[in-house]
Amino acid sequence: VRREPTPEERERIDRSLVALGTLFEGAQIRWQLDGAINISLMVGKYIRIHKDIDLSIDADDLEEVERLLESRGYALFLSSQKDPTEPRGKKVMERVSVARFCEAAEKDEAIHHPMIARIDASGRIQEGGDLNFIDTHIVRRDEENRPIGRSGIVLPNEWYEPQVVDVKGTR
Repeated sequence: VRREPTPEERERIDRSLVALGTLFEGAQIRWQLDGAINISLMVGKYIRIHKDIDLSIDADDLEEVERLLESRGYALFLSSQKDPTEPRGKKVMERVSVARFCEAAEKDEAIHHPMIARIDASGRIQEGGDLNFIDTHIVRRDEENRPIGRSGIVLPNEWYEPQVVDVKGTR
């Protein structure tokens, strides 16, 4: 049984979504929310507590995404377990290039999970705040420009038809 979020938790989720919309505001990059938060947004209320934001980005847009992120205080990272025998143990965050980010998404996402993280002026991860860690999924395309899932299966086009959502005045 999932409990509904408290008013404070709803406000935190709203702030994270507004921060995400602001992060990509004006960018000519295709991005979309991924994961369970989509269901909440489509039904118009949070169906459960959403602790993180999942985002999908086309692989072909990643270099532009990296430039945008760096100009707005974010960067590409891979998250992995410090001790692989402890799945709920401490994590290690490694800042990586676009090429390594894509490689991990394609080959070893179970070990090195692609994430976007907020950084300070010296490039160190900033803890806390409304939007500091974003789980990132890379969308690849086949020769007919159809989206391909991690298992190599063509995904339905309707999953990739844009549906703009307004959250507290931010699209």
